[in-house]
Amino acid sequence: MSNVKPFKVDFSGVADNDYNIPAGKYLAKVKDIDRRDSSKGNPQLVFELEIVSGLAKGKKIRYYITLTAKSLWVLRNFIEAMGITVPKAAITINPASYLNKTLGIDVGEREGTDGKTYPDVKGVFRPTSAVASSDDEDEDDQPF
Repeated sequence: MSNVKPFKVDFSGVADNDYNIPAGKYLAKVKDIDRRDSSKGNPQLVFELEIVSGLAKGKKIRYYITLTAKSLWVLRNFIEAMGITVPKAAITINPASYLNKTLGIDVGEREGTDGKTYPDVKGVFRPTSAVASSDDEDEDDQPF
């Protein structure tokens, strides 16, 4: 028998655990963008994405894009996944214009430096128009 008496706990200010996003394809919206240096000192954009469909609806995940010449294809794919045409030319990027845009993300897993497994965006894609227009999917149904 336990001798621990009931006690009150206030969870109202506690953030959700976003580490349990099942691998799969989801519809997501860009909720925040930050520009900072990567651990290797390269400039990068960090996108906070909120999943708006499927089993992980409401969960947030970050997507990191390094801004080096060798990795600009990742940024191009990200922009195109939101339905924006990217010309083959030098252009000015306004990351704030991507806020609340919708795209498809493919979530997998990665191992952290602490040995734990974390969800990771493995790729992005442009969702079909039928998927993009249905933000109220059943939690049990994945749109892909």
